[in-house]
Amino acid sequence: MFTFALSEEERLIEETARRFAHDRLRPGLRAHERARGVPGALVAEFAALGLDAVDVPAGAGGQGLGAFAKCLVLEELAAVDPGAAVALDGAGLALPTLAEGGLEALIGELRREPGRRGVVIEDVEGRLGVRDGRLVGEHPWVPADAVAVAVVFHAAQAFVVREGFGLAPIAACGLEAAGAARVVFDHAPIVATLEEPHALARARARTRTSVAALLVGAARGAHQYAMRYATERTAFGRPIAHHQALAFLIADLATAVDVARLAVWRAAAALDRGGSSEWEAASALAEAAEQALFVGPNAVQILGGHGFMKDHPVEKWMRDIRTPFFIALGLDEGIPTVLYLATLGAVCLLQLFRPTLLGWALLFVLFVLSTVSTLYTAAFYSSHGVSIDRRQYALLLASGGVPSATLLLARPRTQGDERGAVLLALTLAALMIAPLFTAIL
Repeated sequence: MFTFALSEEERLIEETARRFAHDRLRPGLRAHERARGVPGALVAEFAALGLDAVDVPAGAGGQGLGAFAKCLVLEELAAVDPGAAVALDGAGLALPTLAEGGLEALIGELRREPGRRGVVIEDVEGRLGVRDGRLVGEHPWVPADAVAVAVVFHAAQAFVVREGFGLAPIAACGLEAAGAARVVFDHAPIVATLEEPHALARARARTRTSVAALLVGAARGAHQYAMRYATERTAFGRPIAHHQALAFLIADLATAVDVARLAVWRAAAALDRGGSSEWEAASALAEAAEQALFVGPNAVQILGGHGFMKDHPVEKWMRDIRTPFFIALGLDEGIPTVLYLATLGAVCLLQLFRPTLLGWALLFVLFVLSTVSTLYTAAFYSSHGVSIDRRQYALLLASGGVPSATLLLARPRTQGDERGAVLLALTLAALMIAPLFTAIL
């Protein structure tokens, strides 16, 4: 028998989390953002309800109800404030890895002091490394201002670190109520290493499923608020929700939330059955991210200009939606660069063999955009306290303005000159390949 109905216990967990979110989190929504955290009294109240431990193993003092119950709680909290959901969860996102690694004593220690935060870092960029059994390097962003335990996924391993790292607070764009900081590991001792493939796969899957549940909650909150606004706001003598274009859009948003939720539930149920659930969790995260990115901006559009004002929380949900999947997928800056290089290379080759005025205009636009983008990126990182090393500057500059500028400056010398065209082609190839080698080295 296949059913989507929640059990009595699951329904009670969902209702308890929903009441807590609406009664205790919603009134202080903006205050929590300004404070970059939730009050200790709320953290203690949340822990007293047992909502912070629904998936914690019974041996570590939790309920041991599994990933499905955890997703129910996270969705309800995130439907009001995703940042507060992360803050209230404490070490929650790090707990799956600790549980899969058999570190129940550490879980129990963390739970004895509600509010102690744990973070997960997916090191897809290779910023961190291990030297003499210690972790070194820095990561530009974690959603916390203070951390008691850090879990770092690095290639086919997961490292647990409790000391030897420092945090520098930075300005947050999303999840403001959780805080934001740059973390630097200075030969941090590794407490435990998780290498067993099945346990590592389950740890990653549980983290991704939890993040996907946050996205579903944020999308649901944005959709429900926009729908209420559309039924109250009138235009041409009737609520704007009764106009066909908006009615269809609101229905599409509701469908998107339901689709993402079902993907998350399937992944959570697979985890509770004991499988590695890699495929289900990855699919849930991808689906939740795609649907949430569809719902957030459209919810803002339904409110029109009001959607961008802090008088309404939809702008907050739109910002928060763009942040959580960096927890589970890392901050990969290489993909946009590679795509830009491929586009630029194609335009350069076309101009070499079939030069047109439109091609030169496009190259000039690319040159201007890449230069502005380079300067803006550097200024953005600098303003947020993130240093950019020589490797990153070389990648930004060489992949952007240099090839375009070379073509523009060389144009008068290459028209009708085959040798000049060949020389230019070789120069461009060297300039476009060099930054990739620089990034690798």
